[in-house]
Amino acid sequence: MMPDPQIVKAKANRQRRIAKRRRNLYDSYGALPLLFVLCLAAVLSPYALQAQTNEWIPSDVRSVDVARQVGLTTGWFRIIQHGAAAPAEPLEIAILDTGVDDNIADLQKVSDRVNFTDEPVDQTNPDPGSHGTAMASIICAHANDPVSDVHAGIAGILGVFVQDARLLDVKVIKSTDESAIPGDRVADALNYLNNRFDSGHHILAANLSLNCTDTPKLRAAIMDAATRKIILFCAAGNSGTEVTADSGPFPAGYSKSPGMDNVVAVGGVDHQNFWDPFTDFSPQLVAFAGPSRDVPVDLPFAGGVNGNACCSSAATAMVCGIYCAIRIYIEPDPDVALLRLEQTCTPIADTTPRFRFGIPNLGAALDPTFTPVQPQTPVIANVTWARKDLTITGDRFGSSPKILINGVDRTSRLVSESDTEIVLHTKAKKLGLKSGENNIQVFDSTGAASNTFVLTL
Repeated sequence: MMPDPQIVKAKANRQRRIAKRRRNLYDSYGALPLLFVLCLAAVLSPYALQAQTNEWIPSDVRSVDVARQVGLTTGWFRIIQHGAAAPAEPLEIAILDTGVDDNIADLQKVSDRVNFTDEPVDQTNPDPGSHGTAMASIICAHANDPVSDVHAGIAGILGVFVQDARLLDVKVIKSTDESAIPGDRVADALNYLNNRFDSGHHILAANLSLNCTDTPKLRAAIMDAATRKIILFCAAGNSGTEVTADSGPFPAGYSKSPGMDNVVAVGGVDHQNFWDPFTDFSPQLVAFAGPSRDVPVDLPFAGGVNGNACCSSAATAMVCGIYCAIRIYIEPDPDVALLRLEQTCTPIADTTPRFRFGIPNLGAALDPTFTPVQPQTPVIANVTWARKDLTITGDRFGSSPKILINGVDRTSRLVSESDTEIVLHTKAKKLGLKSGENNIQVFDSTGAASNTFVLTL
């Protein structure tokens, strides 16, 4: 069969146009400038500079759109421009999940692993469920396997510039778990982190892309972690409903609960920054939204393969990694780092409120010229007890305050409130008051906590 003459002619014309463009480029700039351009490209590799947007995009990024959603491109630019100081001590990020497969070249940075399930861990395949490995790769994969080119693309927020951050592989999910895992199992894992912190380890944060049952032991462990400033990034869930303090899911549902200000709940947005209807939300309880569609990850199959993660699990790991990057790169104080995260967010595209803040922006959060605004918190000046009345005086209590007495919420006993005075009325026993020292604390409607006032009876 003879080829179509029109197709042959079109191909020939196209080849001539391409050759002409190449000659014009060479003739306009000459051989020496062209050689300089090629050398400059080699020097900048593996980074590509987007001049008009001031973005550095590593050449191994598999999803530039997702990277731009959370300001990673500008964040990398700032890191390359200013450099990141080496940490003075080993830094650890805990992954409470199905396990982490450090046989993958990108994830050979597990400092320790502990198993709180009854499922044995096979060192040759420590994460048969793959979920934990995927979350770990989002947070701090190295993205440096030149042989197999196995890396997580935009994953590895910490691995890009801080090689000393280590992972704690804390297994709390069995490969056979299908629903909410036991809360006491997660509590045991958190108590392990609390004890590890007390022994001198520097734990930046913990990622909990999971759902568990609500138990008193879990609440106590979270409160203990709060006193150590261990921030817990918790997936909001994937039912497309609103998170509540009563029904959860947990531990995300604990967000804004008295004494648990270290719980940071995360939902998801799609590629256009609209709320992802597969993920849970709450304008009061869910603080942030991360990309929850097509997030590149490492998976522990055949020595490591590329994959994509979705839903609130991936979004949570992304936000956790950004927070840790802020802690390491520019702000070691956990409270101020959270303020940076909160006050530099990109608003979601929805007009209906879904989240307290928005989509974290690493580039904006790492801007050295940005100074977070310190929030105005409640202040307790004095507390008195007389004739079944507990009177708390101070400032900035606001409306709908919560009152914590010896770690227990006693707000139901509230009879009057103002910005400067709160009165609770009932018997001492029903308020949980005891002989000796009693710790009193007030939380305003935003969850900001007052100082702890000690009332001695």
